[in-house]
Amino acid sequence: MPGTEDETETVLQTCHTLNETQQEKLLVLARQAIAYYLENERFMEVSSDDPGLKQKAGAFVTLRTRWEPGLPPDEAARLRGCMGHMEADEQLLKLVPVIAVKSALRDPRFPPVTAVELPKLLLEISVLSSFTPVTDVTEIELGVHGLVIQSGRKRGLLLPQVPGLFDWTLDEYLEAICRKAGMHPGAWRSSTLLKFTTQGFEEDE
Repeated sequence: MPGTEDETETVLQTCHTLNETQQEKLLVLARQAIAYYLENERFMEVSSDDPGLKQKAGAFVTLRTRWEPGLPPDEAARLRGCMGHMEADEQLLKLVPVIAVKSALRDPRFPPVTAVELPKLLLEISVLSSFTPVTDVTEIELGVHGLVIQSGRKRGLLLPQVPGLFDWTLDEYLEAICRKAGMHPGAWRSSTLLKFTTQGFEEDE
């Protein structure tokens, strides 16, 4: 399930919208970072003078199988890895290559991506907005809002696109975010619940 975050305290953030050129640059960097790590077993150095890429925001990188002739329908767009960092404490330029590598090689749900497999995968990047407290669950718009839940040391995050992947109702979404954090299904009623949006962009088929 997409949306695995690092275990750190929540930091509120504001991220300005990225233009198409900046989006393409991050997608290229993400793919290059994975390929470089597979070949050299270390993270590549990155730099840019673009202020948009230097802004600090949380982000996630999702890997899915690319459609190709002969591929069974249930294999197309299959999740292959998703990891990220929800805090606004790293420049996107520095953060995205690192979480791209982690999504490809360190997502505990999947075996590591290989160099042969990488061209068969599509990359998607989700840049997180600021987090807003949920005062009434009717505020939550399915397909628009991601959720963060936190209670003590337990915390979970789900990206906005997740409910649509499973055709969840709002109640099912709330139960799922609780399970993601290792809580009982109704724990959202007594926990800190935050909502956020993302600017999502992906590679072309």
